[in-house]
Amino acid sequence: MDNAIVFNIQRFCLQDGPGIRTVVFLKGCPLRCKWCSNPESQSYLPEIMYFKRLCLTCGTCIALCPNKAISLKEKQIIVDKNKCDACGICAKNCKANALRLSGESYTSDELFDIITRDQNYFELSNGGVTFSGGEPLMQPFFLKSILKKLKIYNIRTAIETSGFVHKDVLGSIAEYTDMFLYDIKHISKKKHEDGTGKGNIKILNNLRYLTDIHENIVVRIPIIPGYNMNKSDLNSIIDTISTCGIRNVQLIPYHNYGLSKYESIQKKYEFNNVQEPKERELKELLGNICTDVNIEILYH
Repeated sequence: MDNAIVFNIQRFCLQDGPGIRTVVFLKGCPLRCKWCSNPESQSYLPEIMYFKRLCLTCGTCIALCPNKAISLKEKQIIVDKNKCDACGICAKNCKANALRLSGESYTSDELFDIITRDQNYFELSNGGVTFSGGEPLMQPFFLKSILKKLKIYNIRTAIETSGFVHKDVLGSIAEYTDMFLYDIKHISKKKHEDGTGKGNIKILNNLRYLTDIHENIVVRIPIIPGYNMNKSDLNSIIDTISTCGIRNVQLIPYHNYGLSKYESIQKKYEFNNVQEPKERELKELLGNICTDVNIEILYH
């Protein structure tokens, strides 16, 4: 299958792999992390997002919707998901940008053309392309196709993954990928399931497998207050990944930048009362970790 649903393409990124990078966000994810900053990435299908604060309540979208899926109630737009087929007509004609289509289909050729526009920047900075999500490995046939094309042109690639995929998928992709950014949320099976909706056995087993077949793996740990932001939990993660031979770790401090997105797709955000960790707290936490692993904090 030579097409994929992409919900965002960000150019000139500096934190998702070395150098200047283009980050391609693919839709669809098997996890439901309570702190997820891209809730629009979870569904595999395109969907309409509605940002109430921008809406002019002009009624253009109501008039244009071919499925009569949009109505006005109490001075805000209501999108009936049972009727909406995400055709995108409302979003294209919304002058206030209050309605947006999250998810568009791209062929590997179309995406390749977009990526190669920045090839000179990649070469000058030792950068490249990072595929993120969602979970990009949930669209493996497309991913393999585009990775092969990029490899021919010597464009460096990275994949950010939760690791919650079939082992064979990792094996089929690994030879075409220069770097894996591998997310580890927790070592406790129960706490992992509490935080993400899934257990972590497959994730940890896949990490061990991946270290046997690939040399360039960076483990990323989201630092979530009240969940894993403590010496004991962080030490458990570091100790476990060390036995796999991992030597490079990036800590991703919690932030609530995705808060408005939850309202836009009619989802509840469960971390409303969680405060972003302060730099002082992160440095203090890191100071209590005794390890020879190289740990970097990626401040936002």
